[in-house]
Amino acid sequence: MKRQITTRLLPVSTYLSKREKQIGTAIAVFTLAGFLFTWLPYVVSSSSHKVAKGVHPLEYLLVGVAMVISALAGVLFLRRLIGGALFMLLAFGPWGGGIILGFPALAFGAFVAFKRDPKTIAARKEEADRKREERRQTKLDAKAVTKGGKPIPAPSKRYTPPASTRRRSKKNN
Repeated sequence: MKRQITTRLLPVSTYLSKREKQIGTAIAVFTLAGFLFTWLPYVVSSSSHKVAKGVHPLEYLLVGVAMVISALAGVLFLRRLIGGALFMLLAFGPWGGGIILGFPALAFGAFVAFKRDPKTIAARKEEADRKREERRQTKLDAKAVTKGGKPIPAPSKRYTPPASTRRRSKKNN
């Protein structure tokens, strides 16, 4: 009997759920507000606040807004790992003194990127069990017949002691 090789794809759900997308959107809006509140005072009156030499505060604000948009697009349209990685990068964006405002993005990104989907885990376990059962069955089928074609007898549970060796007795010496 020829064994058929099947290449069945597992039902891998690496996309975010609707609830996770909603939470990601809320955190993206929060971080966008954080960037605006952090850098808008520098942009409006750049003479009263000091920033890094040679850098305009508007550049920091634009980089922050671009990071928020990319993280939001990653969560809404891309897969779980990419969206989580973009949110983790967003946490280390140009925050200035308000670095603590990036921690919700870091926590959400880590949760999303490393979350294990129960459906995927169950499907992988089922596939592994099926393959294990197939291997066990083929081993049993292979062991059922000897090379000569005779069936192998069923193993006996009865204990057979080892054969004793002949010892020289003192009488024979």
